[in-house]
This record gives sequence, structure tokens and C-alpha cells, in this order.
Amino acid sequence: MAGAEIQDERFGDIAVKEQMVTREKIERALVIQRAISNRTNVYMPIGSVLLKMGLLTKAQVDEVMKIQTDIPSEGNVEETDRTCTAAEGTGDADACINLTVSGDKLTATIAAVADNTPAPPLAAVKKLIAEREIVYGVVSDQLMAAHLEKNPMPQEPFVIAKGKPPVPGHPAEVRYHFDTDPLRIGTLLEDGSMDWKNRGDIPQVKEGELLAEKVGGAPGEPGLNIFGQE
Repeated sequence: MAGAEIQDERFGDIAVKEQMVTREKIERALVIQRAISNRTNVYMPIGSVLLKMGLLTKAQVDEVMKIQTDIPSEGNVEETDRTCTAAEGTGDADACINLTVSGDKLTATIAAVADNTPAPPLAAVKKLIAEREIVYGVVSDQLMAAHLEKNPMPQEPFVIAKGKPPVPGHPAEVRYHFDTDPLRIGTLLEDGSMDWKNRGDIPQVKEGELLAEKVGGAPGEPGLNIFGQE
């Protein structure tokens, strides 16, 4: 849950910076979030908690999430490595490629560094992949070799490894079988006056009576990046 907590912290920072909510209300929402998690074992994102509490509108939550997506987090930046080697059958001509790992570490691609660049041998590419410790979702040698045999090698990125993205969970719905807000501010009498002392009947419950039930929800599934990390 550490990654989710970091995302929640960034969500709160953005909401405060955009003056949508105060820091104190963010802290209160985090307390509510922990209480929900402890009681139901269901993780509810801080944006959903703030929405349920009426502290943010759906439009504001969507706006914060868009800002959050557009800002790359630390360690969420593309990384590119280059390897150059004498291309087979080309004498001393250097064959150079860029190997790029996406910011989410779910995709790795190779591409020629310039037009009319010969491709390096398959062994050189596999060595670079091994040096980057890419172990999950790597394409077959046959597919990689077929791409490297193109002359000249395309500059368009070619996916050599693809991870398994996580499946997000969603909280369960709690259905109440009683009036959750039974007390009124008062009772309107037939003569048009208000009896401020009569706030309605106090709810009663019998042993064994169904009060609420949790319906649906899913914990989600972790993904696996190209480095074999969950």
C-alpha cells in the first residue's frame, strides 16, 4: 500500500495548492480513510473519501487527478541507454540503438538513433537487455531478430519487453437497512407551528436484525514490471 499512500499524499498536496481544500481537512480525511480500511479491509483513495465527505466535488477530484497524472513523480521518468557496436557485414560502421524504459517500468523499447543506421547484432541487444536486468515479458529471439534484420533499422520504437499492469481495486458498497438520519430538527404541527423538542422517534433495533451489508468490491491485483518486481 506504500505506493497508494504516496499517491494519496500527492493528491492532497495538489488539492491544497489549488486551494480546493485545507490541510486540516485533508488530515481529517486521512483519519477517515484509515478507519474505513481497518474496519472493511478495503482501500478507498483519498479523492473518493473527500468526495464522500462533501469536501470536494467530482469535477474537483477529476481535476486533481489530471494534474497528478501530468506531473511525473520521482522515479517515474523514462530512462534511455545506448549501445553501439560494429554491425555485421558493414566493416567499421557503428550500429547504435537506444533502449528506453518507460517511466512506469512496464515497457522497454529499442530504436535506431538516426536514419540509415545499421542494426547491431542480436547478441549485443540481448547483452544490453541483461545489463539493464530486464527479465519479464521479453519478446522472443525470433521477433527481435526479425526487427534487427530490417535495413536500415527503423527509428520507430520496437517493444522488446512488456510488463503486466496492476488491476485497480474498488471499495465495496455498504447498503444500510435502516434510516441513517432519523432525527429531524423538529416536527411541524397541524396549526403550522414547529415543535422543536419533537425530533422524531429514536431508532430501535432487535437482536439478530440485519442493519447493513457490504456488497461487491474488489481488492485489485498487483502488476509485474519488466524487472520482475511486483
